[in-house]
Amino acid sequence: MIVRATSINWQGANSAIRNVAVALENTLQPLFKERYYGGNIDQFTIVAVIFSEDDKENENACAAHDEIGSYENWQNHDTVRYISFAVPLSPGRVELMNEQQYRTVLCQKLIERINSPKLKIPESFNYEKFSSDMNDALSIVLAADWELR
Repeated sequence: MIVRATSINWQGANSAIRNVAVALENTLQPLFKERYYGGNIDQFTIVAVIFSEDDKENENACAAHDEIGSYENWQNHDTVRYISFAVPLSPGRVELMNEQQYRTVLCQKLIERINSPKLKIPESFNYEKFSSDMNDALSIVLAADWELR
């Protein structure tokens, strides 16, 4: 399974957002690259939605990114099916965070989302195993005391 992390945020956003996304991909990808959970799902995408100070607006913005979909890989033209989880965060709060704090909050919120998904999971996707594996991996990321690179 491919693991991707991205964000929807404001121009000039705190560099911690980009740095943590890259570090999460680099940390999680080796753990999941040989795993397959069925349902023709090839990729898990983490989307940090740092859109508004209003929690309801952030939740509404997340709805477009809590999804199962597909896209064409521009390099080999293969179809990639993905499951995407959006994590709502307050821009004002994120702006004050360093990378370690942002990583912690993002991982905690992602674990909450995984434990209570906002989308319909296909029956052919082994969500029980996926969520267990991802929760374990994110718990390790949370417990790690390392600088992001």
